Amino acid sequence: MVEQHEAACPSEGRASDPLRGVRKRRRRKPRGRGRFSTTKRPLPAFFLFMAEHRPELRKSNPHWTAAETATKLGKRWHEQPEREKEMYKQQAARLRGQKRARRA
Repeated sequence: MVEQHEAACPSEGRASDPLRGVRKRRRRKPRGRGRFSTTKRPLPAFFLFMAEHRPELRKSNPHWTAAETATKLGKRWHEQPEREKEMYKQQAARLRGQKRARRA
């Protein structure tokens, strides 16, 4: 590499380093621990609702895309009475409690 550089750029009359302008590759430092947590978090209430109702909606409308299915499930979730949503919220809270108990 040095010979190629000297042939291309003769150093006559220069007082600088012969490798001036030639970049050396720097080794990357190995990354430390990941910045993001890889542990799975428990599902929220809406996702539990979706997991229960998605199969029947997909069976009745197989031509829908995933986005259309999610949109319809979101509308159904908002139409649900609050006491029915409470069941899913309690189930989500129970899952969060189990997750905390495992970590401790």
